[in-house]
Amino acid sequence: MITQRIFSELLEVPFSKFIDINMVPLLFAYGLAFFSAGLAILLQRHKISNFRLAHNLWFLGAFCIIHGVSEWGEVFIPIQGEYLSQAGIDVLRLIQEICWGASFAFLLQFGVSMIAPNLPLVPRVRMLIVLYAPAWSAAVIFVGLFILPDEIGKGFIRYLLTFFGSLLTAAAFVNERHRFAGLYSRSATSNLTIAAGVFGIYAILGGLVVPERGLPVLENLNNENVHSNTGLPIQFWRMVIGVAIAVVVIRTLSIFDLEFRQRLEKAEREQALLEDRQRIGRDLHDGVIQSIYAVGMQLDVATLKEELAPSDWPMVRAKIKSVVVQLNEVIKDIRKYIFNLGPIQIGETNLYNYLKEAAAELTSRNNIDMKIDVTGERINLPVALQRDLAFIVHEALSNVIKHASACSVSVRMDFQDNHLLFEIEDDGVGIDDSTTRTFGVNGGQGLINMAQRAEARGAEFSVSIGRGGIGTLVALNISVPGNDG
Repeated sequence: MITQRIFSELLEVPFSKFIDINMVPLLFAYGLAFFSAGLAILLQRHKISNFRLAHNLWFLGAFCIIHGVSEWGEVFIPIQGEYLSQAGIDVLRLIQEICWGASFAFLLQFGVSMIAPNLPLVPRVRMLIVLYAPAWSAAVIFVGLFILPDEIGKGFIRYLLTFFGSLLTAAAFVNERHRFAGLYSRSATSNLTIAAGVFGIYAILGGLVVPERGLPVLENLNNENVHSNTGLPIQFWRMVIGVAIAVVVIRTLSIFDLEFRQRLEKAEREQALLEDRQRIGRDLHDGVIQSIYAVGMQLDVATLKEELAPSDWPMVRAKIKSVVVQLNEVIKDIRKYIFNLGPIQIGETNLYNYLKEAAAELTSRNNIDMKIDVTGERINLPVALQRDLAFIVHEALSNVIKHASACSVSVRMDFQDNHLLFEIEDDGVGIDDSTTRTFGVNGGQGLINMAQRAEARGAEFSVSIGRGGIGTLVALNISVPGNDG
């Protein structure tokens, strides 16, 4: 062979002899490959996955770890001969062989658990197959280790557990490839195909190649013939396939990272949608709905009397004209909101101008005096923050009109370094003390919206009784970036 000739020239010894000399490191690498694959599987968290592969993968992880440890026994047990009696060595050998057989039992269980649910059988029969597999494995291990001669018994275990377990595992990966197809990239699903092929090869190298002559049709598949025909011991080939299993299994685990990433992206989209719905609800409540409510109050004033005298008609006409103008403004706001899904009239102007307009409207339509007081070095507020503050003012003034029976309202903006203290205070009937503590429950949607807007800006928000023991005080303390403008 070319590879052996190249290695022989480099090493100045036959490659097969080099392998024989380094059999101990080879066996250690063999065990390490399986142990690494099993550790990678068991360290993954797949409980949130919807795929059957994730829920049964721990069987494959147990197979890899236990099999790797049992192969390490060939390295470490002989070392103990200097410290233990022959009886102690025999006990360690027995434990090693039981672990070796148990590892194949886990491999078979993985394949059965993956394939059985797809069989065209009634659910009870499929469940019995899954539950019967451990009993079958235990019986095979007992017969192979304690009844049959040593080498024949190991061949018996390889035929009935390793071979069928590897084939079922290969079939399971092929089946999962079809389940994953269309959900992930081709490179992700191709790992499943490669894994199926690797376990198919392992079914031959690990399940059909036995220590001595095997079944009549498979008598040439034994350790001696493999060594003589390839120039390398079967342990070398199993080590190579063990490394391949470790690589493809670890690569296959990337599918679950993709699944988790898709779930995370879906959750982020749903969260964004929820936040958008909440924003739309707040904007409609604080803007359009409040405007419609104001229109309704104007109509109430216009139709307050049960019978209108002829002298009242000019007043009614004036009110109705005012209502029509307001309704047209509301219609404009709704159209802007529908087409832009963004800021409505509130917040399209700057906050200071909006406060002046609100003061004029409040005085003219509701006979409530509104004062605006700005102290400190004024900071140019971000547009989005101005918009939220305008909405909060609008909601607070609407509450004053509807509930407070107030004569005056004051709006204070106190700039302190990079902080803004924003207060709205009226001299009305005040607010119930329980509402100031639990406005999210008892205070209505308007107070909830104000609190949510403040929270979104990282502001401290409170609703309390006014400073003089009358009226209501709405206060925000918010940090804003400094600005030279």
